[in-house]
Amino acid sequence: MRLCSRLVITVLLPGLLSSTSVAAQGSSTTRTMEDPLFGLSYDPRAIHFSDAPKTVGQRCSDLRKSHLWVFGSFKTASAEYYLVSRFVHEAPDLPDAKAAARVAARDSEPDNGTVVAIAGLRCSTSDLMFALSGSLPSDSLPDGPEWLPGSHAKDICDSRGNCHYEFRSRAEAAILEGLEADALNRYAEAFGGEGRFRERLHRQFPDSEAVSKVNPTLQPFIRRVLRAKGLLN
Repeated sequence: MRLCSRLVITVLLPGLLSSTSVAAQGSSTTRTMEDPLFGLSYDPRAIHFSDAPKTVGQRCSDLRKSHLWVFGSFKTASAEYYLVSRFVHEAPDLPDAKAAARVAARDSEPDNGTVVAIAGLRCSTSDLMFALSGSLPSDSLPDGPEWLPGSHAKDICDSRGNCHYEFRSRAEAAILEGLEADALNRYAEAFGGEGRFRERLHRQFPDSEAVSKVNPTLQPFIRRVLRAKGLLN
């Protein structure tokens, strides 16, 4: 995983199929998905997150032709926001298109996630990990404007190259808070209830040392969630 990147993965895979699509065509290939917030591995055939609305693929050229899952959403009067993720891999150069699709599906990996804003016909995107690193500034936040979390924000990096940004408005902070709250509800539903989701988190992060091994950009978010669920002091 990236230490600190604001680049959205834009390599699209012509013919790339999700694990459920591969299975439907009779292939024995089973792709294990990894969620973009906590790194929980799961089988998409058994753990279900909603497919992204068609408008995301229609409005966002970087996300077209991809099977997108929604891990969180939030709506304001101006825009609709989504946390999405997908399988990505560079399609092999094979003369047989179907064979290339099978190889791409077999070798594909989950991406790090993208935050999407749909406002009318416009689409804006930002890197999910960087978006989650937002923090309150030392000064009070102004009321506006409505920023896509992390988009065009100034990098604040430490000596190790671990970066975050400061919220530029109350609206930006509220959007990220709304996305996180909706995401936790979706995770609980997908994993069979709040209790089972909490158990999965505890297995993934049994102690503070386990959290320290994940991407530093994500650590503040993960620690915040674990503390709220009583899994971390």
